[in-house]
Amino acid sequence: MAKSRPDAGSGRVGAAARLGEAFGVHQRRYGNRRLRVALREQGHRVGRQRLRAAMQRRSLRDLQPKAYAPRTTDSAHGLRCAPNRLLDQPKPTQANRVWVSDITYLPLADGTWAYLCAFQDVASKHVVGWHAAATMPEELVTTALQRGFLS
Repeated sequence: MAKSRPDAGSGRVGAAARLGEAFGVHQRRYGNRRLRVALREQGHRVGRQRLRAAMQRRSLRDLQPKAYAPRTTDSAHGLRCAPNRLLDQPKPTQANRVWVSDITYLPLADGTWAYLCAFQDVASKHVVGWHAAATMPEELVTTALQRGFLS
């Protein structure tokens, strides 16, 4: 005969009733981990796996927001794009013959962004020059290129 806790049944019923309510209050943004914390703050003892199973039974699925990525490129500008002249050329075999460059953004811990420009040698795959800044002025590229020349 299995042992049962005296308050196990009533606690589960109360938590199950509050599950849908808490899920709706938080506008489907809370998953089972955050819902468990919210229900425990209301005095309901519920495990994460039991809560997950209850959410699945009721077809409650939390929304997964898309990660924010800043839009730094305007592809619909209508201006001509420079052709990629490296496509028709054989791969370089000697270092410092062909460099390529790219600019990317880096998310910082405080919620802001930094921009990184790097130049890479195509033959050796080494980064020959780079520069990071809080904004994306022309100096971001020229400084990275100058550092490449000095290396």
